[in-house]
Amino acid sequence: INDHIPTFKQSSLTLNVSENVPIGYEISLEPAVDEDYGLLSVQTYELHPSTSPFRLIKSSLTNKPILKLIEPLDRETIASYTLHLYAFDGGQPPLSSEQKLLIQVTDVNDNAPIFDYHLYNRTVQENETVENLLLQVHATDKDIDENGRITYTLDGGDNGDKIFKINEQTGEIFLKSSLDYEQQRSYTLTVYGTAVAYAYVSDPDSGENGRVTCIINNSHFILNLLTINAYSLQIFEPLDYEQQQQIDITLTCSDHGDPVLSVSQSLTILIQDCNDNAPEIISPSLPFNDSIYISYESTILPFVITQFVVRDLDRFQPQIFSYTFESIPNDIDQNLFLNNNGTFILRTMPITTGFYNVNISVTDSGKDKQLTTSIQVPIRIYSQNDSQHLLLNGKRLAIERTGLVLVVSFLAIVLCAAILIACCFLCAFIFRIKRQKHQNKTTMMASNKSTCFNCCYSTSSFKTSNENKDTQSSTSNTSENEARSSQKTMIEILDEAVCNKKIFYFIV
Repeated sequence: INDHIPTFKQSSLTLNVSENVPIGYEISLEPAVDEDYGLLSVQTYELHPSTSPFRLIKSSLTNKPILKLIEPLDRETIASYTLHLYAFDGGQPPLSSEQKLLIQVTDVNDNAPIFDYHLYNRTVQENETVENLLLQVHATDKDIDENGRITYTLDGGDNGDKIFKINEQTGEIFLKSSLDYEQQRSYTLTVYGTAVAYAYVSDPDSGENGRVTCIINNSHFILNLLTINAYSLQIFEPLDYEQQQQIDITLTCSDHGDPVLSVSQSLTILIQDCNDNAPEIISPSLPFNDSIYISYESTILPFVITQFVVRDLDRFQPQIFSYTFESIPNDIDQNLFLNNNGTFILRTMPITTGFYNVNISVTDSGKDKQLTTSIQVPIRIYSQNDSQHLLLNGKRLAIERTGLVLVVSFLAIVLCAAILIACCFLCAFIFRIKRQKHQNKTTMMASNKSTCFNCCYSTSSFKTSNENKDTQSSTSNTSENEARSSQKTMIEILDEAVCNKKIFYFIV
């Protein structure tokens, strides 16, 4: 029976590793001991956390656990690592024990001193007293102990070592001998820091003929005037190695004489790659649209939840990634496993079903800094009864959505009908107003026509009676044929609009 727990000889172990050991360096560890036999003895080892630069492998000959370095070490970034080594036997459930590993990274002299300022500028009088303190420079070194101890020395350019001296321990610069303005007006001490380059220009001419101005033809950099004849070339815009690996610059310097004399110097700046791109998760797609459903009863363990495929756009950074995860709630952290290849595995089934939101973090292996990308993986572990409830809830949600769509559609139809009815009433009202106006106009025109016709009729009657009288008086002496002579009747009809005369003759 499985009645013995795997045990380590030491519950904690301290290891010293130099920061300049190469990738692939291996550290052999003592195995755990289990008094059980066969499959009930020690079977597997696990190392946590998985974000360290060490990976756990197992010797095929001795079955000893081995730590293998897969990323460069940098003591100035991380001075020590605390790891936990677990040993599992083959029982069901497996029994395990833990050993704490403290890995201390020892220092090597891999960092140069860095001054606080790129340029120190001091103006002194010609009669400055010898042995006076002029200025103090200061530099720091990220290394420790003897590797970080700084000694200051003075460059002998421009006979500076004859005029000045420096305290090797403090960086204080003193005047060593008297100054002569007529012999030499300035001395230069070059300090190399984060500036890209320095340019020193000289012109033997005096006055405006010797005053020089310099320009460059690239927008990524700017020239800063340090002294009368010194410039510093500094970065003005961000550089991106992935877009441009080399920049060519032309530096042109011109005096202010007449005619103007110029000189040009070509510079080639090589851009180094740095870790400025976070890992990109190609697969699975980001973000997850739905939860990953895992059946509590029918899932065969270990179960591969998903496989992560990651890339890094940085070209000269090692394409090695470390994975970590954290579940909310964190009840199933011990049931999950994420290996170095990005395979996310459900190792054992949790005690209860439920919904778990697992945050996955992928970190690159940059030397100066590490960048991380995170995504969330929603996991729902359900039983058969849970699936029925989920189905019912899904149907209920679908019914509610359908009802909502129907209500919105009905309201839209009612609104359209109301607008249509209102338009009909408005059209009817307008038509009625127009028809009323037309009827009033027709009535007025009919009244005017009747008046005009009566007037015309009276006039015609008057004229007809007069003509009859004239006819009677004239026909007293005429013959029977003359009695049959024609009678001419005139009827005046007035135009109904303006009552203009229109005369028509009818033969009776």
